[in-house]
Amino acid sequence: MDVVLAIFHKLDHIDILVAAGGVCSSWHRVARDEPSLWCCISMHSHPLGVACFSFYRRRVCRSAGQCEAFCGDNIGGDRFLTYRSE
Repeated sequence: MDVVLAIFHKLDHIDILVAAGGVCSSWHRVARDEPSLWCCISMHSHPLGVACFSFYRRRVCRSAGQCEAFCGDNIGGDRFLTYRSE
C-alpha cells in the first residue's frame, strides 16, 4: 500500500480518478478509500467535461474530513461552498 500511495501522491487528481483507480481492484480501493489522497484537491479543466456539484462532493467525501484545500472549475457556487463548510 505504501508504494501505491507514493505513486498516487505524484499523480494529478484527475489521473487518479480516471486512470489509476482502474488499473486493478487494489489500486481502485486505495483511490477510493485513502483520505490522505484527497486533503488538497485540485480539479481544473476536467478532461471529461464533468463539472457538477455531486462529482466534486464525492471527492470531498473521500477526504473523510481531511480536505484542507479545494480548487476546481464550475464547482457549483454557493451550494458547494455550503456543503464544504459543513
